[in-house]
Amino acid sequence: MPPRAIRPSWLMFAALVVSTGAANAVDMVGMNLVVRDPLGTGTFGGAGVGGVSLSATNVSGATLTAPITFRMTLPQGISFVDGSGSSSTFTCSATPTPRDVVCVRNTNWTTALFSASLGFAIDVAPDFAPVGATEFTGTMENAQFPLPVPLNCVTTNGGTTQCAKDIVTVVQSQVYVDRITIFNDDILTAGTDEQARVRVRNVGYDQGNAPATFKLYWPAGVTYLSHVNVAPVTWACSGANPTTCTTNNAISDGNEPRFAIRVAGNIPIPGPVTIRTEIGNREPQPIPTDCLANPLQTGCFSASFPTESAPAPVLEITSLAHTPAVMQIQADAGSITVNYRNVGSLASGNFYVSLQLPVGFGYASLQAGSGSALTACTAAGTAALGQTVKCSRSAGIPVNGSGSGIVRVNIERGYASRTEVPLVVTSIATAAADTANPDILLECASTPEAAHCEHHAVPISGRCMDYAEDIYCDGYETTP
Repeated sequence: MPPRAIRPSWLMFAALVVSTGAANAVDMVGMNLVVRDPLGTGTFGGAGVGGVSLSATNVSGATLTAPITFRMTLPQGISFVDGSGSSSTFTCSATPTPRDVVCVRNTNWTTALFSASLGFAIDVAPDFAPVGATEFTGTMENAQFPLPVPLNCVTTNGGTTQCAKDIVTVVQSQVYVDRITIFNDDILTAGTDEQARVRVRNVGYDQGNAPATFKLYWPAGVTYLSHVNVAPVTWACSGANPTTCTTNNAISDGNEPRFAIRVAGNIPIPGPVTIRTEIGNREPQPIPTDCLANPLQTGCFSASFPTESAPAPVLEITSLAHTPAVMQIQADAGSITVNYRNVGSLASGNFYVSLQLPVGFGYASLQAGSGSALTACTAAGTAALGQTVKCSRSAGIPVNGSGSGIVRVNIERGYASRTEVPLVVTSIATAAADTANPDILLECASTPEAAHCEHHAVPISGRCMDYAEDIYCDGYETTP
């Protein structure tokens, strides 16, 4: 017999014959033939998945004399696997071609040995055609009971026509990926860890076609971290890009391993970005190598996903106010109220409101505000140059939340100018943003239009010698 080009897949003939009454003496045997259904093209009968079984019952009422012969001519494209016979009484071989199966019992079959069975494995060629309903028939005879003419092949369990048949479906085998998802919204979010799920489907192939291998190609900005197997299939995965996963397990219908991935903070927004796969098995469907050039071929799949910015707080100053309308130059001169809100998609956590007070102004105290109110303030610098006040709220502001802080101030004599209206510069930032950019308040001095910045004029009033220019202000001296 010429060597096979492939190692094929199992077909199973399983049979169970139940005697329901006395046999007709003119009949030889009752037979039942069962072939694995469905059969997949390109599958290997020697893989241990199953076998071909025929069960038969001596219904003649007498001893059947040897040799007793079972014959089956397999459909074109299906062949017998040498050495695969599984019977204690029948020996199977295929001559003159691998399609011509002959199983012979060389011992008499007595009525005491009521039933017997035989089995063998078969290979299905990758190019078997046509796929679909396929008929298998087998006959049994000996010198006492030659085959009747014409033959009447039946699918009946226990049929006594000496010809049994089974009709099964042959399917085109294929291993493929048909779905990639991002749990749980199919959106890649910048700066976060996500989970990609890849569904691998199998039609027809069995464990004899293993190992199955697929490669995952990640887009720029996506990094593979690890994977989680989903029982009963175990994948071994390695490599950053592509990530190559291999299994020796049989895949029944589908399996969906999960991949932990990290999305870069600078991934292009709004996308889309594409994840590609290539999949194949040992044989006869090797993994493709040109899916970019030929994306529609068997084993190629890709899915594209939009991207979005990571959830983050967005803090804005909505307004500033002061009271009284005109502050007197004195201790505890009045208060400055800062109103703010979070219009982002994440609670803020600890945040800071900073105020650059005008020349002559100094921090006095923090007064209770509203909503997510400020809870603590510290001051730096001197009133001569205008103190810097930094206030915080460790509990943060919830999404769509708002609040205010009321800062009471002193105005010291001799620093403010009669010709300028004092200006308060404010900024708001999360603790992380404030740490990353210590110059936020300084930048707000030149960008009052920014949402996290605000400028506010505070009119003041004083007496003689309260202002920096006051040398000749008492009416008794004249200016030079």
